[in-house]
Amino acid sequence: MKKALTVILIVIFILFEPRIAFAGDVFSRITGGYQDALIIGEVIKSSEDSIEIKTYHIVSGALKDKKIVLESKFKYAYINKEPKIGDYCIISIDKMEKGYKLAWGAYKTNSWDYKSLEIEKEGLYEGQRAELTALQWFVNTNGRESNFFFNGDKAYVRRNLDDSLQIYPADDEKKIQLIKREIQNSKSNDKPQKSQMEMKKQGKIIGIGGSAFIIGTFVYIIKRRSL
Repeated sequence: MKKALTVILIVIFILFEPRIAFAGDVFSRITGGYQDALIIGEVIKSSEDSIEIKTYHIVSGALKDKKIVLESKFKYAYINKEPKIGDYCIISIDKMEKGYKLAWGAYKTNSWDYKSLEIEKEGLYEGQRAELTALQWFVNTNGRESNFFFNGDKAYVRRNLDDSLQIYPADDEKKIQLIKREIQNSKSNDKPQKSQMEMKKQGKIIGIGGSAFIIGTFVYIIKRRSL
C-alpha cells in the first residue's frame, strides 16, 4: 500500500513539475513560452509614454495585429539602450485589455529575419554573451530547439539524450551553421511554437485528466490485490 502511494505521488510530481531553468529565470521564461507572444519587429514610432512596433515574425504564441503599441517605454535588456525608430528587436509581450505590455524583455537585433538575425552583445561579459547566444539559437531555429544548459561562460544546446552542441564560444562554426540550416529547412519550421498561455487551456484538461486516470488505475490495482 505504501509503495503504491509513493508511486502515485511520484507520477503527480512528474506531471506537474515546473520547467528546470539552467540559466536565469527570464531566459527560461522566454524559451519556455511564458508570454502571449515572442515576436521579431521594428520600432516605427516612439513617444514619451509608448512605442509602436511593426511585427515581422512570431516565434512563439499568437498575435493577430500587424502593428502593436506598448503602453510604456523600455530599454533593451543587457545593453541598457533606449529603442530608436528603425531598430529591429526580439520582444516578449503580453496582451492587456488595451494594447500590450513587455513581458520578459526586448533584445536589439541586426535584422528582422529570424533565420539570420544576431542579438547585439557588444560590451557584455562572457556569461551574458553565452545566454544571449542561446536565445539567438532559439530564435534562429524558430523555437524548435530550447533545451540549453550552461557551464561557466559556455553555452550548449542539448539536441537529444546523447548529443549536445557547444554554441558559445562556437566549438565548430561550420557544424553550427549546417545544423541551423537543416532545422530551418524543415517543413514545419515556419510555424510558431505554442505559448504556455495557449497550452494552459489544453494542459489543465490533459494534466488533470491524465493524472486522474493514472491515480484511478493505481487505486484499481490496489483494490484488486487486496481481494
